Amino acid sequence: MTATLSRARQDSAAEFTVPHGYLPDDDLETLRWPPYLDHDGIVQRLAALRESAPAYKGDLSELARLLEDVETLSPVQLAGRVLAALDWTQDHRGYGFVAAQLQIVAMNLKNLA
Repeated sequence: MTATLSRARQDSAAEFTVPHGYLPDDDLETLRWPPYLDHDGIVQRLAALRESAPAYKGDLSELARLLEDVETLSPVQLAGRVLAALDWTQDHRGYGFVAAQLQIVAMNLKNLA
């Protein structure tokens, strides 16, 4: 069963949403096989997006503002910020990596405690 899953992951290279070098432990993430992120994992991923915003071309200051203080927000507030950031990516095309990361986080919002 494991070999089949591994082979399926290799065959679906077009589904990758995260550059391989970004991932911890060289795991492969896709929207079909998202990682499990708990509250701390969600906060860490959002903080990493916020901190990396100045490195992208274009103006991501609005996105960085949406992700301010994610470490101190309640689960409901955190979910609202993620959805607002996803909405922002709909209006600002060209940030596919950011949108993919936010989609993976959004799939894990059910894990917020």
